[in-house]
Amino acid sequence: MGLEHASRHTSVEEATQRHTASAAMHPHAEAPAPTNAPEMSRTTSPADYALWCHVLLGELDAELCSYDLATTTLTVHFLDDLGIMQTRSYVHMPGVAVDAGHVHPDSISTFCDIFQRLENGEDGVQENVMLLSRRNNAFGWSNISFHMQYDDAGTPVRAVGLRRDLENDEGVQSWYGELPEALWPDLVRTGTINLATRMIDAALVRHHDSAKLLRNISLEEGMRRIEVSLCGSVALEAYRQLLDPERLAKRFEEGRRWSVGWFRMIDGGVVKPMRIAVNVRKGNRGNLVARTFTSCVQKRDHWESQTDLSCMRDAESLLYRRDYARVLVPSVLREVDAGSLSSLSVIQIIELEPMPKRLKADLACAIGVFLGVDCIPYRFDEESVGVLVPSAGSDDELWHRLSDAIAAARASLVDADQADSRRLSNVRIIAESIYATPDYLDIVSAADMARSACERRATAPDGLAADFVQPPVSQYELLEQGGSSTSDRVVDNPMALGSLSDEEIRAFALILSTMLNSGSTRQAITAALRGLGMYHGARRVYLVMVNAHDGLLNIPFEWSDAGTMSIKGRLSDTPALRFPFIARNIGATHPVYVSRPRIQTYADEGTIKNDTWRFCIVPVEADHEVSLAICIDDPTRHFDSWELDRALAARVFREWRLLRHSRHGNQEHSLQAAGELPGRHDLERTIGEALGEGWSSCGALAICVPHPDQLVKAKGLTYAIEVVASIKGALSALDDENAAYQISDTEFVVLFSDVSYRTFVQRCAEIRTMLVTAHPSAIHVGSAWTGIPAEVRNVVDEALAIAQHDNGLAYDGLGAANNVTRLDDVEQEGAEHALGANIAERFVVYLQPKIDARSGQIVGAEALARYVDVDGRPISPVTQIDHLERSDEVAALDYYVFDETLSLMSEWKERGYSTIPVSTNFSRATLLSPTSLASVLAIMSRHPNVAPDTLEMEVTESALDLGTVTLNELVSRFRSLGLRIALDDFGSHYSSMSVLANVTFDTIKLDRSLVYGLPDNPVSASMVRSISEICHEQGMACVAEGVESKAQARMLIDAGCPICQGFYYDKPLPPDLFEEKYLV
Repeated sequence: MGLEHASRHTSVEEATQRHTASAAMHPHAEAPAPTNAPEMSRTTSPADYALWCHVLLGELDAELCSYDLATTTLTVHFLDDLGIMQTRSYVHMPGVAVDAGHVHPDSISTFCDIFQRLENGEDGVQENVMLLSRRNNAFGWSNISFHMQYDDAGTPVRAVGLRRDLENDEGVQSWYGELPEALWPDLVRTGTINLATRMIDAALVRHHDSAKLLRNISLEEGMRRIEVSLCGSVALEAYRQLLDPERLAKRFEEGRRWSVGWFRMIDGGVVKPMRIAVNVRKGNRGNLVARTFTSCVQKRDHWESQTDLSCMRDAESLLYRRDYARVLVPSVLREVDAGSLSSLSVIQIIELEPMPKRLKADLACAIGVFLGVDCIPYRFDEESVGVLVPSAGSDDELWHRLSDAIAAARASLVDADQADSRRLSNVRIIAESIYATPDYLDIVSAADMARSACERRATAPDGLAADFVQPPVSQYELLEQGGSSTSDRVVDNPMALGSLSDEEIRAFALILSTMLNSGSTRQAITAALRGLGMYHGARRVYLVMVNAHDGLLNIPFEWSDAGTMSIKGRLSDTPALRFPFIARNIGATHPVYVSRPRIQTYADEGTIKNDTWRFCIVPVEADHEVSLAICIDDPTRHFDSWELDRALAARVFREWRLLRHSRHGNQEHSLQAAGELPGRHDLERTIGEALGEGWSSCGALAICVPHPDQLVKAKGLTYAIEVVASIKGALSALDDENAAYQISDTEFVVLFSDVSYRTFVQRCAEIRTMLVTAHPSAIHVGSAWTGIPAEVRNVVDEALAIAQHDNGLAYDGLGAANNVTRLDDVEQEGAEHALGANIAERFVVYLQPKIDARSGQIVGAEALARYVDVDGRPISPVTQIDHLERSDEVAALDYYVFDETLSLMSEWKERGYSTIPVSTNFSRATLLSPTSLASVLAIMSRHPNVAPDTLEMEVTESALDLGTVTLNELVSRFRSLGLRIALDDFGSHYSSMSVLANVTFDTIKLDRSLVYGLPDNPVSASMVRSISEICHEQGMACVAEGVESKAQARMLIDAGCPICQGFYYDKPLPPDLFEEKYLV
């Protein structure tokens, strides 16, 4: 929707929390933000980030998380008990974590909502949830926080964040949420000191390219380690005084929370200037705890050396003095690249009641610390802090720097006494920023402009409910405008229903004609949005709907310009309060238009080009059920009048009412009895409409009662009728946006249009839980989703196939098994469980070679399971595997064989044997498990010396029942690990030939039924030749199974399939014999 920051005018108490405060301070949170901001310039090198990742993970139970929006993969980095960095990846979050039992049931909804908000592109997501601890395998409260990363086009691509346990002592965990990012690059050491016990609870220390976490050492020992690096006896005494517990405790009693000192220390054999900042607070148990921050200030030391004056600091806040900063800045700007942007900000502390000087000084000092050391903070006056950022990067980067510093500064004073707490709660902090190129920025006039803007903001009639940080504006533009305000220029256009202009009449007639000639009401609404978008030259135009009952926002219709990312499916079921501008104006009586300057772009010749971003919301209708509005994002023309939009809004509402009436009417027309659902013909009509209207995405949930005759026999007719009735009742209660159909006596389909994959998974889980909980052994569920509009019909077929062929297991949107037991398996349940509990004892791994028939050389092998009978003889495990599949324990066998195979391959490499590819079999049920990818990855991580491209997963042809979309997803998922994927038993059904046109495998293994007829059967020979040609054209290998004669081998060579496997070459062998025969 273009709304990249959610505005929340929070209380000051809430603002002490970093993320909440940051969101509260963004002035344009209500409206879509521009997406053409320049690329952010970071001062932290990749090596520094890797180092500090290691440092940050030293915090108690901290995990660094990276969530890829495109693949829904969560990568987690953490330190194990030995301090070694570990990495895990989980695909299809959050479903895989929920189904694996890592999320407490009470937190599932919140956990899923985190990832839905990330899918929506939301930045600053932070929630507390109950998760399974990797340390003690017990549930506990954890804080999860994410920040969004964007590509060059402003599209969200990845969220990076931390997961931290909340049930620990202070340790080294941050008091300020996440430490401001600006503090990281030059941070050398940070730790916590218990002033009562004189113990350093934890300290993170950085040396060159390494980091170390120290715990529970005495303060004397910790200081001794630092003192040996101090330069000079004066520095040694000052250092001891700075960290003296009695002094810090006394200052705390006097209301002073911050102390700062500057030293020169030897670091890696080099003398470096350091700043040590100390913040004292009460700990969790009421004891005083000091948090120290030691930063290398080499940049500032260099800047200071370029002036003829000695450094001058404010006595109270310890920031630079204003007159010294004015001398310092010119020499700094001379060293900045001419193509960069520099900014001058004024941060003003607005007192609603008088504050003591010490409190204002501590607040200013904290802001200066958390701004980082690659800038120049100075005391502008007693109520304000000025800061020059020589290389400011983007406006968003500067906004985050200021917001983070203000929020962290507040948090550092959060436990002040009652009087100071009241005073702080009545303080508002405003930041205004001016930017320009380094050679143009005038610090004096820029500071005056920013300060004047702060005063205007503070004296605005509506006042301030929270801290406020204004994105920077161009000093050049302000000077051209005579120094006008930096605030948004909001234009509210109260228009009566007057006559349209001639140009508007012509546009209205053209758009209305297109609407009337549309084939359906949906197409008519889309035509209206398209017409408005082209008339205004907008990036996108969309119809937004807010449900009055639950406050959720949806975008049922959207038009976007070529190259503009669609937001239709990404923001389904999003709370409207996250977009206050829309929530506030969707029920207005007239259009509301907003514009503001976008960050300036500089042409090659050095001139400045004005760039303004605009947005308009045109209310359509509001009643007791829904509110509708048309949103016009970034119009470039015709924004002086919105009469045309109002007139078309009325036509859109008429079409909307027709659509809703038609929808209910069609349902009623197709019903043959009260409580019935639309039937198969209605489903076909909906699919046809979807293909014509171009849904952005589609999901299908299929529900069936697969064995009604067995159900009646086992439970009785009354129970069977009750099961079907419960399905009908549950689906009839779904809201209008989820169309449910009964396509046979025992089969049902629910269609989801224009929903994100994450929303689809969550809705499927809700429906599945509602159905399967009541009748777990009778109802099977399957689902499939696609973002390709033309695949709507295939998605329905795939969902039905999964539900009908799941061997008694119900699957959710991730393919997660629900452990449903089939009715006809009860008698053998005991034997099967006994078998599954002893996989490693009852099975062994044998290897059968794959031979190049042209040379006779081994080119690979297949790992095969063999069952050990009561006499200790290895036999073919066909019966036992069938039992395992029926009892949902076949995955244990698949993983066992895979693990044993990797162990063998690892040993071969250590012994210097030849490396050959080896394949293992994976059943359909194992592949569909949501934890399968994580399980395979975990096994691979135990054998790091085995190259992934030497491993091949063989998928049986029964997987083709899943359909091409689901099968393609499975293949891509495992191929992302570097594995090769083979389709086993290919050709046992000729209908499977079509899969080669839609799914690309690395290897096709011909079924032995094709090989058996060679060379005498011409049909088999023709099929083998055709498959071999297809494999060659698609770059896939072709392997023939069941080769038992020389004639077959010769025929296969002639047919283009020279790689053979079968008894003609060798039978499956135990590993030692296989090694001796083929590897030694």
